Amino acid sequence: MTIFAIISLIVGYTGAFLVHFYTSQEDFELKKYPNFVYFLFLLCVSVIIYFSTIFLGLPYQIFFLSYSILMLLCVLGLIDIKCLAIPDALNFLFLMMCVAYAFLYLHRDLSELFSRIFIGFGLGGIFFALKIFYQSLTRKDIIGEADIIVLSGLGVAFDIFFALLSVFAGSFIALLYAIFLGIFQKTQIRDIKLPFVFFMFIGVLLVYITSPFWKFV
Repeated sequence: MTIFAIISLIVGYTGAFLVHFYTSQEDFELKKYPNFVYFLFLLCVSVIIYFSTIFLGLPYQIFFLSYSILMLLCVLGLIDIKCLAIPDALNFLFLMMCVAYAFLYLHRDLSELFSRIFIGFGLGGIFFALKIFYQSLTRKDIIGEADIIVLSGLGVAFDIFFALLSVFAGSFIALLYAIFLGIFQKTQIRDIKLPFVFFMFIGVLLVYITSPFWKFV
């Protein structure tokens, strides 16, 4: 427990630093850091993920990677809230961590790994095609390229069903939030821009916590 407390503090501090750095690059000042709200939020998420992963009984290496993946996704979501964009470096780091997780989870079976990668990127390809189709009809974006990469990573790491459930849960929560804004701020729902990666993280966290019932993790 002591080791976990130390890791949580390090992860929370590092995550808050990354959020502050990528959202304040024009006037980045260390004296304004750390942002306590981000730090506290990341600590709370860390505790939830830790006990959920312990409950799943995952092996040590897989436990560490799954914890790291979810915490990085949380950081990406917080950055998305501030910027409505995701840094390419962190996005591809997330994707590589998902591939590493799948490699270990599938017991280093390369054929299964390549199959999982194919399915994950195939899922991303489907959403990319939907994005192009929607743009051709409305000239508006429905999902960003960074969101698609995150979705592909989830498909690679946790399987396509986990990814789809997470997207569904996150989209439902995002819809409720958009309706709330539309009612109380009198904003047109079609004009609201939402940080989809953050809502995707909420969906992932919900599905991950309830995964013993879904049997997908």
